[in-house]
Amino acid sequence: MRNVGGRRLDVHVDRASDVPVYQQIYREICAFVSSGALVGGDRLPSLRQLAQDAGVSRPTVERAYLQLEVEGYVENVPQSGFVVRPLDARFLQTTATSAPTAPPKEPAGRGAFFSQFGSDARVTYDFAFAQLPEGSFPSDVWLSAARDVMRDEPGLAARYLDESRPSHLQRSLCAYLRRARGITCDPTQVVIMPGTAAAIARVLRLFAPRDGVVAGEEPGYRVFPDVSRGMGFRVVGVPSDQGAQAFLDGVRSSGASLLFATPSHQFPTGEVMRADVRAGLLAWAHEDNAWVLEDDSCSEYRYDVDPVPSLQSLDGGRRVIYLGNFSKTLSPALRVAYLVIPPDLMSRYYDAFSLAMTEVSVIEQELLARLIDGGEYERHVRRLGTRLRHGHDALLDALLREFDGTQLELRGANAGMHLFATVCNGMGYPELLASALAQGARVYAAEPYWFTRAAPRGRLLLGFSSIAVKDVAPGVAALRRAWFPRG
Repeated sequence: MRNVGGRRLDVHVDRASDVPVYQQIYREICAFVSSGALVGGDRLPSLRQLAQDAGVSRPTVERAYLQLEVEGYVENVPQSGFVVRPLDARFLQTTATSAPTAPPKEPAGRGAFFSQFGSDARVTYDFAFAQLPEGSFPSDVWLSAARDVMRDEPGLAARYLDESRPSHLQRSLCAYLRRARGITCDPTQVVIMPGTAAAIARVLRLFAPRDGVVAGEEPGYRVFPDVSRGMGFRVVGVPSDQGAQAFLDGVRSSGASLLFATPSHQFPTGEVMRADVRAGLLAWAHEDNAWVLEDDSCSEYRYDVDPVPSLQSLDGGRRVIYLGNFSKTLSPALRVAYLVIPPDLMSRYYDAFSLAMTEVSVIEQELLARLIDGGEYERHVRRLGTRLRHGHDALLDALLREFDGTQLELRGANAGMHLFATVCNGMGYPELLASALAQGARVYAAEPYWFTRAAPRGRLLLGFSSIAVKDVAPGVAALRRAWFPRG
């Protein structure tokens, strides 16, 4: 580039670069603007002049100038050509001048929380509790349903979902929940969400900012208090590890308008909420004009006992918001959860989300609906339940064989995907996990699930959902060597 405003500016073209020549010219001029080498009012060289200087064709320069004009760096002024527009370019970064920035520092505790969902090739025996068995996803059925959807609904991928009427998945889930969990609902009450955390946040939006206090079981599912605090609520912990009376007393004194609970399979202790506690909880909700958010995850997996009724079914859906997901039955990778909103909350829901569109893939929703309608989903859950039963029995037998009652206490042995264990050797959490890891075994601390008071020592989650049955016994023997070495 020749003189511009008394300054010499050169545009360099690298013909060996993979970047098209017109983009190279465009980027260099952007860099001149952001660096102040070109300022408002400066006239760019003519198309012919710059093409001659850079040794390129005129259409190439014209394409670069048109891109600059579209983005607002220059304007085409009659009789003057392309002129730089006045703009404050101090905060404009371009490819030519931008330097990579250091990644933000990871918040403390984030890695520890997400480690429960990952895998570690160095670990021989991984007692994970949030994973499903590898290969358990019904790929053939899923692919067959996908082909059917693309054949039967060729326009599905080209349009938005009609939110003015219940979707296929809303209708299918409503029917499934009625027969499987006794849920009383209309399809319009079913809300499809991209995961449990998003579902919790949507429920909280129905209470903010009018009701400032919410309560959650403690220990309990940590996402609930974290999401609640992030949305400006004050969170009260209700003791779920100190007996029924302490729990009910905590609920009644909480002053909360919403309680998060896991009645069918308390997380993480694995306990089932007794009938008298359920009755007391519903009485509180009705008498105090409060609501219960029931997380019914893992209710499908029972060992030696029948499934317990959902709290929503006992209440007739009046004061209980029901929350379920496909993460523990089909795949956590799908990120699909669902809510059943009580009728008395629906007007509040429509006020808050009347124009909200679904955040879950419409194609995946149609696939899920077809799996439910055809019975494949329930058959898959039964098969998976049988597979988990083998892991459950193997783990329980091995623990009872390797440890005595003075060394290890177990809870929640009749349901879910993990056992809740207390190791009675005086070790703190870091030592328990590190000593197990030294023996090739990975276990999971329950410490993160207390959020308003200190966690008791020695509480662990021992999962059986993804470890191979053949690895359970040697894995438990490794835990015994780590925690109670013999001579």
